Amino acid sequence: MAAIYDVRSTPRELWGGTNDELYRKVAEFMHQRRLCPDSLRPAPAIEYRDGRVIADFAEFDRAAEWYFGRMKFRHSYTPWDFYLFGWGHPPGKKFGQQPYAGEPPFEGADRSQLRPEFKKAYQACLRAFWDHITQKGWRDRFVLYISDEPYDRQPHIRAQMKALCAMIHEVDPKIPIYSSTWHHVPDWDGSLDVWGIGHYGPVPVEKIAELRKGGARIWFTTDGQMCTDTPYCAVERLLPHYCFKYQAEAYEFWGVSWLTYDPYRFGWHAYIRQSGEPGKSTWVRYPNGDGFLIYPGAPIGFPGLLSSIRLEQAREGVEDFEYLHLLRELAARAKTTGADAREANRVLAEAGRLVEIPNAGGRYSSQILPDPDAVLHFKWAAGAAIERLSRRGR
Repeated sequence: MAAIYDVRSTPRELWGGTNDELYRKVAEFMHQRRLCPDSLRPAPAIEYRDGRVIADFAEFDRAAEWYFGRMKFRHSYTPWDFYLFGWGHPPGKKFGQQPYAGEPPFEGADRSQLRPEFKKAYQACLRAFWDHITQKGWRDRFVLYISDEPYDRQPHIRAQMKALCAMIHEVDPKIPIYSSTWHHVPDWDGSLDVWGIGHYGPVPVEKIAELRKGGARIWFTTDGQMCTDTPYCAVERLLPHYCFKYQAEAYEFWGVSWLTYDPYRFGWHAYIRQSGEPGKSTWVRYPNGDGFLIYPGAPIGFPGLLSSIRLEQAREGVEDFEYLHLLRELAARAKTTGADAREANRVLAEAGRLVEIPNAGGRYSSQILPDPDAVLHFKWAAGAAIERLSRRGR
């Protein structure tokens, strides 16, 4: 599984550098804790000019060798140039072309009909990128993030999503398209390939299984779920358990290093202005600690990055997943050889009872895990069972 955290090191004055300047340092810090950045950087330089694609992959290729080769990261979103829209907004201008006739926000436009010029430019650039990573052998590492939390209750957004997915799949039906929908949207079956759903229960367990059986991939999306309120019962630790039990490939979170205040002075966020639809905006304040698990050393004179309880819990969770995976493999092997796997199966069953869908949600993780020592007891029992089965298999 992948534990994916967006790298957004802002504001600069707290981090001592720009996001681009700090990217590798943050990525390496995450690598030490078995966590994965959202995407490799720098992105390739891709332009569409006079009806043809002009692309420079040199810096991108060097970064990819480091990212996939040295760091062993297993996931990246496609470059953000291919991201299309968020919430209730229309697609942005891409490669010099607007998606619909007229001017943004394209009121009254048929959202199911993209401008041919927009499709031609976007598809040409996407095809150039996809062909390149296919040639390099990196294709299976990439997922195209099309939209963040789309307002699917609006008919024009449902139509817009289908048209955009069709445009992408015309380039190659195998391009995996991801959206953090939180729940299941029947209109988008066959359009989205990777569903980002909430781990707290907006999609029933039976539906999750049905989606997987139909060929869809499942991730957990977790915006607003991670906070400083319950660090020892951290949902960061439990998310890999949810992934194992409900067969999700990954969980993703929108920020590992995004700040609005100096976190050494204030344990909460500032209000920020946010627009969910054209012409509409509101003031919002994100949950305590939302968007950051790494702390900057600069405000306290430390020349580096500092970890948090929650970041270490995230690492422990990924390692819990490895224990579970290994124990399941050993138990299956024991069954074929006639070895006694009862202890392993008992530990697997006990681990399965640590998490359930539906649940109270990440901000109330103390209701999910009232006793944080429960995961430690699981770890000791799993380790002992792995040791015994491993010795018997030698």
